[in-house]
Amino acid sequence: MKIKPLIAPKPKFAGGLDIDYLLLISNPSNPKLVWKLMHVKPFGKVGDQVKIGTPLGKTIRNGYFAYWSSPHVHLEVRLSENAIRARGGKDFSLMFETNENLTNAGIKVNYRKVPVEIIKICPEFILGRFPESFYYKISPIQGVKAKVNHFDCLLDGGVPQYKIGTVISERNHSFNASRSVYLGDNKIGTLHETKEQLGFLKFDSINFSLNDTEIRGISFYLAKFLPLIKIIPYRKNQFFFKPNTIQNLSIC
Repeated sequence: MKIKPLIAPKPKFAGGLDIDYLLLISNPSNPKLVWKLMHVKPFGKVGDQVKIGTPLGKTIRNGYFAYWSSPHVHLEVRLSENAIRARGGKDFSLMFETNENLTNAGIKVNYRKVPVEIIKICPEFILGRFPESFYYKISPIQGVKAKVNHFDCLLDGGVPQYKIGTVISERNHSFNASRSVYLGDNKIGTLHETKEQLGFLKFDSINFSLNDTEIRGISFYLAKFLPLIKIIPYRKNQFFFKPNTIQNLSIC
């Protein structure tokens, strides 16, 4: 393992750091490739051997993060000769299956007013869950349902605060006929690039509200279970809800 400390932007939130760490882990089965990780303060040192299950470090938050961003690991597969640059990660194919019998496929959903179950309240964001019919599955991954060319797909990204997002389709569907992406009946963006099952979109300037109060946006996750959504207010402690209550989210 190689470790390179980096200077990070000064965070605009309490508790953040102005340092980051770049970890490079060589691939013994292919010396031309390395695994590149960021946002992890390493436990080990340069030259340590890393195996499956080896604890690598503790996640950190720094100025690369927005105030609502949760700790996470940035991972890329890189050529060893080009491991440190910001661009140039290797392409990979998704090992997803094609589903033929989804119970929620084709169900029309309306985002004008969505009942959201509140799971957890944090000062910077709220974690909630949509009704099950608002989700879609391409085995083994589940996520919020979007539509492209009238077929269902998975949606990932932060709408609209991250400006860009990703949709994932089943193998037998094509993104080529139309490049508009819909969340329910609402157009939320336009595809600007596609690659196999992946479509990359730029979000439109749309607005969300929670109980008729405008919010910054929502972020989606992909998981092997029914994932939560992240509701992002414009300021800390803007909402005070109790967990396990139902609140209304809408596109306005």
